Amino acid sequence: MTDHPPTADQAPAAPAAVRRPLVPGAGVLALLAAAWLAAMLWTTEGTVGWAVNRDDFTVVFAAQALPGVVSAVLVAAAAVGLCAVNLLAARRGRGGSDMREVPVGWPARLATAGGCGLLLGAAVATLVALGYDKLPSATAVAVTVGAVAVAGGALAALPWARAVAAGLSGALGIFAVTLLLNKFSHDLSQLYGARDSAASRVTANHWLALTISVLSGLVTGVLGYAYLRRQRGATAPPRWPAYLLAGSLGGLLAAATELATRLGGAGLLRAAGRVSEADGAYLDYLNTARINRALVIIFVGAIVALVLFGRTLKPAEAADPTGAAEPAQDQPGQHIRAAGGPDPAPTR
Repeated sequence: MTDHPPTADQAPAAPAAVRRPLVPGAGVLALLAAAWLAAMLWTTEGTVGWAVNRDDFTVVFAAQALPGVVSAVLVAAAAVGLCAVNLLAARRGRGGSDMREVPVGWPARLATAGGCGLLLGAAVATLVALGYDKLPSATAVAVTVGAVAVAGGALAALPWARAVAAGLSGALGIFAVTLLLNKFSHDLSQLYGARDSAASRVTANHWLALTISVLSGLVTGVLGYAYLRRQRGATAPPRWPAYLLAGSLGGLLAAATELATRLGGAGLLRAAGRVSEADGAYLDYLNTARINRALVIIFVGAIVALVLFGRTLKPAEAADPTGAAEPAQDQPGQHIRAAGGPDPAPTR
């Protein structure tokens, strides 16, 4: 009994292609960002307190806490927006295999991600308006928080969704580095020479701020690169602009946070600066330090991500300077042999 090859009807069916989500890990990013936002709101509530009486110390504490809340809202809105775009793409059954592939139209992405940002911003703005209504410019601060959330949701609607997700993972890494190093700020200040004199403490604080900025840039660059690197096996390889965006997005978000704080919280910052000359000088120092920190993170994160990406590139093969290969010389009888003819008889 002989085995017959299977016919076309009997041929085994090809395995169905596994559809990957448009933005892998978007749900995890959203959970982590939401947890950090909740922690920031809880810390602010503990520091400033609900239904404040607008004393001088409360105004200063609120001005110091505002940038952290704005930054957490921006990152959380972008992460939630990415998760919503993921769900929209899965619902329509058009999960992309290319990072640049757009699963749904721009209006649908913007409406979905921006709507999620608007809902998140409305919730946080309501907490701010009700809990801190006696602070100077409380309404302006609440509106700023809502606008920042909408902007974060719109960021998730960009076509380069995976590069944005990589940058958000770096932004969460910045939060972790800042939290960890702040726990050891006193020990690090002593290491940098902080003593009883004011000059030594100022110098130590400068070095501490530089350390936090550089380490934050390193972390955001590594995390952004690692996220995109994990997608190379199942998607078209991202180009260097994607790694540039992933490495620098954490610093760009920090700069956007500072801009929103300066614009929306101008009244609160002015009121806090008028409490005393020392408080005004300290707030000015913090404002300048945050700008410098954002710039350092942008450049260090971008350079680290590009350097790591460059190490994965293989060197191109050496080519002829003229761009054309040298033709091989014809040998006697090679065309006959190529056509299947007999070998030529040896000549004497």
